[in-house]
Amino acid sequence: MIDLLDDFNITPVFVFDGSPLPAKFTENERRERIRREQSIKADELEQQGKTAEARKVKAQSARVRFEEIMGMIKVRKLRVWSLSCCRFNRLINRSG
Repeated sequence: MIDLLDDFNITPVFVFDGSPLPAKFTENERRERIRREQSIKADELEQQGKTAEARKVKAQSARVRFEEIMGMIKVRKLRVWSLSCCRFNRLINRSG
């Protein structure tokens, strides 16, 4: 996923807005129900061989989990570190 974003020069931005608000409980429940329904519908479409339509519906039911976000952050940090090291090594090799 990171490679795909990088290929299109897209930088992910994560917004952590805290715990769910009690005032949004009903809305959050509705959204979760819709995600479950869309996921079931996508599975049914895939079983019918309607792969393209299934992917579209599956995308509507997608949810980014905390673990996935942390994994992306870790990969980005490693890439930045690796890139920095490569640039530093090139600098050293030129001046030597």
